[in-house]
Amino acid sequence: MTGLIHVITSCDTAQAAEKLAAHIIDARLAACAQIEPITSYYMWDGARQISEEFRIVFKTLAHLRPDIETAIKAAHSYDLPQIIFAEIEASADYSNWVKSNVKARLRP
Repeated sequence: MTGLIHVITSCDTAQAAEKLAAHIIDARLAACAQIEPITSYYMWDGARQISEEFRIVFKTLAHLRPDIETAIKAAHSYDLPQIIFAEIEASADYSNWVKSNVKARLRP
């Protein structure tokens, strides 16, 4: 395993997504963030909702998961932000690039 993960969340506006992505990248909690518009259908307060949102997919290291989760929750405008973690496989070159672009932290 490469030790890489995707961290996926969404925001209600492009500006909020860009601000959150910049915050996470500047903190060196992820090497990359990709933002794309989406339409979300979901249940909230007992009713079906439809929202235009912006999905952010971060590329980072698995051992930074607690730090990036804490940072997303602290900076997010949603009461319950989506935060999904998924292990990924990547080429050795890409894995090394991610590792060189996140903050150094000893593994727990």
